[in-house]
Amino acid sequence: MKRTKDEAEQTKAGILDAAVELFAEKGFANTSLTEIAKKAEVTRGAIYWHFKNKAEIFDALHESLFVPLTDMILSDMNEEHEQPLHQLQQLCVKSLTDLATNYRKQLVMKVLMVQCIYGEELACAKQKHDARKRESLKLFSLYIEKAIKNGTLPQGTDPEPIVMTICFFMKGVFVEFLNDTAAYNLEANAEILVRHVFEGILNCSSGPR
Repeated sequence: MKRTKDEAEQTKAGILDAAVELFAEKGFANTSLTEIAKKAEVTRGAIYWHFKNKAEIFDALHESLFVPLTDMILSDMNEEHEQPLHQLQQLCVKSLTDLATNYRKQLVMKVLMVQCIYGEELACAKQKHDARKRESLKLFSLYIEKAIKNGTLPQGTDPEPIVMTICFFMKGVFVEFLNDTAAYNLEANAEILVRHVFEGILNCSSGPR
């Protein structure tokens, strides 16, 4: 049974790999299940064994990014850290360097963040993705709340605009890099880019109001 389960997981992974390559090349709307099956070297029946439809494949790609990120944040949050803001800063650096060095992640994120137009077929997936995004924002807020509690940020600081600043910055870097990966050495510059943002957060928080 273990071998059968392993083979099933390999088949599922192969379907996702084929799908993301085709989505990146042709777009979600212009890719058929038949094309995915052909590229993955499986039958359409094998696809339907794992996924109800193409939208469910798309959602599985989103989940393949979101779940590891959430697990990493939760694991990180369980560690006692004297500087939670620096802890979040390093998490952002890791996210950027992972993207810069992981071609498959680049493909998935390009499909999700650059190419995707959420039409009717992806309406349910969009609801899930929006819910996951809100969950991530809550997790980021925990770092800011810890920083306020330990005095790194002043009492009375509102976490929301800080979280928005970080998220907007990260998304901007993601999209700009994914639009032209050859134009930027993201791996070499990730740390200084993130440091500038967090220094700005500290300066604004400690400055006159």
